[in-house]
Amino acid sequence: MKRFISIAVSVAILLIIYSKIDFQGLIEVFKNCDRGWMAVSLGMVIPITAVTSWRLQQLMPKGTSMGFIEANRLILGASVLNMVLPSKMGDIVKAYFMRDRGHLSGSLSLSLVVFEKACDMLSLLLWCVLGLFVYPAKDGLFWTMTAAVTGGLIFGLLLLGSRQFAQIFFAIAIKFAPKKIKKKLENLQASWLEIHDYFGEIKDSY
Repeated sequence: MKRFISIAVSVAILLIIYSKIDFQGLIEVFKNCDRGWMAVSLGMVIPITAVTSWRLQQLMPKGTSMGFIEANRLILGASVLNMVLPSKMGDIVKAYFMRDRGHLSGSLSLSLVVFEKACDMLSLLLWCVLGLFVYPAKDGLFWTMTAAVTGGLIFGLLLLGSRQFAQIFFAIAIKFAPKKIKKKLENLQASWLEIHDYFGEIKDSY
């Protein structure tokens, strides 16, 4: 029931947003834009999706196989569902299909999805840090934002790169978390530590 309510709320929000769009004005913007740069910007979706699909292939464990077309379908399907479902649930659906089609176990497929999203977030934080450092106007608010974003980047790198740090973080978070989300944190902890075990095995194999 809660999931249905979340989906209904997401759809309602999308409908409200689209109802506010001035489509006539939007058409005028497209008419007056630089068609060359518009084509380039829209065309960039193709290599970005292709690289993301290739990355998913590279993350698959040895002994498992996933074709590029299959990986591309999963990436595109997750992207579409993320526009409708709340909290990036499209990626959770992607993990379900990876398990359902026999590519990975349920827990490991979820772990890979968590790892993917963590890498995406860290890459965004990295570009934010670079942008903030080269931004010319440096006042108190600027330095506060820079420190916060840099701290988030360092925290994410430690969480992803250090198994010991991840264990300490989740232990503290679970200890002080409300009962309603404690179970979710425990499941996330299990998936996160499985990521470290999985990539540790890959590192040892080389």
